[in-house]
Amino acid sequence: MIKQDSPSARRSLGRVASLTLFCFAFTCACPKRSWSQARDEAVQPMPQNPPNTQAQAPFDVGVGHAQARRFAEAAQAFSQSFSLGANRAALFAWAQSQRLAGRCEAAVPLYQRFVAVSEQPEETQAAKIGLRRCEETELRQQQIVQTRSRPPATTSQPHAWALAVTSGGLALITAGAIVALVSETERRAANRASTYEDHRAARGRAETQRWAALAAGSAGVAALAVGLWLYARPEEDITANGVSVAPLPNGSGLLMAWQGMF
Repeated sequence: MIKQDSPSARRSLGRVASLTLFCFAFTCACPKRSWSQARDEAVQPMPQNPPNTQAQAPFDVGVGHAQARRFAEAAQAFSQSFSLGANRAALFAWAQSQRLAGRCEAAVPLYQRFVAVSEQPEETQAAKIGLRRCEETELRQQQIVQTRSRPPATTSQPHAWALAVTSGGLALITAGAIVALVSETERRAANRASTYEDHRAARGRAETQRWAALAAGSAGVAALAVGLWLYARPEEDITANGVSVAPLPNGSGLLMAWQGMF
C-alpha cells in the first residue's frame, strides 16, 4: 500500500511535534523550579526560640543539665530539641554544651552553622567567641602534649637536694646543741675553779663554745628552712583550668548564651 501525503496527515504530524516540544520544555523547566525552591528553603530564617512544645520540653531539660554542669547530658537534650524544631537558641546552646563538655570537634560545626543563620550582631559575636575558645583549647592541648613529651631533666633533682640540705641542717642543729652542753659544763667548771687562772681559762672556753653553738644552731635552722622549701616547692606541671558558666547579655534574647571562661 502506498501512503499518501494528505493534508490531514501533515496536520497530525504537526500536532505531535508541537506536543513533543511542549513536553521537552516542561521537563527542562521542572528541575530549575525545584532548584529555586531548594535555594529559598536553604536561606529561610530560623526561629529564635523552640517553635513548639515538643521542642521546648527537651530544651528546658537541657537548661537544667547545664546549670548543674552536666554538659554532656545538656548537649544531648539540646540536640533533641533542635531535631524536634530547628531554632537558634537550641543550636547555640547545643554548641556551647559540646564545647564545655570538652568536645570542640563537635562544637565547631555547630557554631559555624549558628553564624550562618544568626540575625543579630550579638549572636554572631557570641558564636565567634566560642570558636575562639575552641582554638585556644586546641592550642593549650598541643602545648600540654609538647610539655609531656620533653625528656625529664637529669641534672635537677629538687627532692634529693632538699633531703641533703635538710639532713645537713639537722646535723648542724645537733652539733650546736652538743657544743652548747659542753659550754655549760665549762661554765660550771669555771665557777668551781680553785684559782683565778683556771677560772679565766674555763670561762674563755665556755664563751667560745657558746658562740660556736649559736653559729652552728643558726646555720642549721637556715639549712633546715631551705631544705623544707625545696621539698615543698611544687614541680612544674600543667593543671586543667577551671570553667565558669555565666550568662552572656545580648540583644537577641537567646536564653542559653553561656561562655566558659578558661
